[in-house]
Amino acid sequence: MFFRTALFGTIIACAASLGLLLPAAVAGAATASASALGTANASPMLAALTGVHTTVLPSAYGCNDNVCIGINGNGTTVDAIYAQVQNPFSHSVKTTGTITDNGTVIHTFPAITLGVGGTDTQTWNSPNHKFNSGDKVCAHYSGISGVPCETIG
Repeated sequence: MFFRTALFGTIIACAASLGLLLPAAVAGAATASASALGTANASPMLAALTGVHTTVLPSAYGCNDNVCIGINGNGTTVDAIYAQVQNPFSHSVKTTGTITDNGTVIHTFPAITLGVGGTDTQTWNSPNHKFNSGDKVCAHYSGISGVPCETIG
């Protein structure tokens, strides 16, 4: 399971110390069910999804059990979708990730094998998919618990 921390504040502090400008508010393609990048949703994997040295943070980010999703974009324009998975088992596992829009699979990531406790982040850059306001976009990995979703806004 992902351990939630107040890492978001650490990322902001690191970015500020590097002289990077961050937007005062993150306007976005999606609105998180809790707070779209608040410390309640931040996990140690946020840096892997966003990169500490970038000025663009996900517009929406959330986790459910062993899977996280991050969406970059503005309004209904989605620039990238990130899906992250962690192996909760005491053995290696082969899994395939999918992205769904209102329950319909719109993207399938290549299969990956995760070692014990291993994590991986997969990215779908420049999705050629028409999103509508209110669409529910989710990430799922076969055989791994957790289906985080964000709402396109």
